[in-house]
Amino acid sequence: MSSPHPSLRWRAAEITATCMANNPPVQRWFLDGGALQPLMQLLSDSSMIVQTKAVLALSALVRHYDQGLEAFRLAGGLQKLLGLLGCPTDSSIQAASAAAGQTRQQEPQPGDDQDAAEQQPQQQRRLQRKVLALLQYMLMKHPADCLASAQFGAVGRLRQLLANTASDMRQAALSVLLEICSNPGGWEKVKQQEHGLIEQLQALQQQHKQLSTEDQEAEQEEGQLLGQLLSVLQSAQAPAAAGGSGGLKDHVDVDPYQDGEARTEKTLSLRQPEGQQQEQQEQQPGGSLPLMAVPKPELR
Repeated sequence: MSSPHPSLRWRAAEITATCMANNPPVQRWFLDGGALQPLMQLLSDSSMIVQTKAVLALSALVRHYDQGLEAFRLAGGLQKLLGLLGCPTDSSIQAASAAAGQTRQQEPQPGDDQDAAEQQPQQQRRLQRKVLALLQYMLMKHPADCLASAQFGAVGRLRQLLANTASDMRQAALSVLLEICSNPGGWEKVKQQEHGLIEQLQALQQQHKQLSTEDQEAEQEEGQLLGQLLSVLQSAQAPAAAGGSGGLKDHVDVDPYQDGEARTEKTLSLRQPEGQQQEQQEQQPGGSLPLMAVPKPELR
């Protein structure tokens, strides 16, 4: 990940993501082995492809693994993601990103992707799409981060993304907006500062209704998100806070045998309902279950 060649840096991040995806023991091994810090540094890389693969690897690290997500949050993950979207995050983070970008600016090396500049718009879309997906997951897991996201200017940037011509980008932006506005603190912040958001959403909803039936079916999720978001924002009362500790519960524990310990043998016992079991015991003096007679097949 510290190679001077972007092609090696992004491939290293991609391999890391492949190893950790949906694999709890490997997620813990990479976290304990110190993979978080190099991946965080790649978020400030000068190559957009490297940044995209770093977001992919960090997503693989934190999904369904609470310790990985908490470590990512404590390392400034929320501010980093918002910074990649173009939000005005903390100045110290912006300075660090700028410094890291300057150190990576150098002449193309053999093996580097020469056509990266030509594919920059498409690559920027991929990066933003993955950032939005990870940001939504973080807000689902930690609703308290919704207010922090609104304070960092996420809503204004998301409103800009709603003007994107790509339906998947609009859906991703709407999903994050819905998470922010579904939190009492985020809802209040949006209502205070984001004037004209309801009118913007209503205009998008009207455009969606004017689509052909086939296009409406293709963009059905976008229409549903628009309706849900408008319902939340037009309500006179803030949405209720999540009960308990709040947030999505999807943590997957590591099985002991996956962690190097001996596999635990488990025995399953099948018990019949008490009434049926007592009736059968009365019919059989020895208390054993009756045997079913299996008829012999006829030979033809």
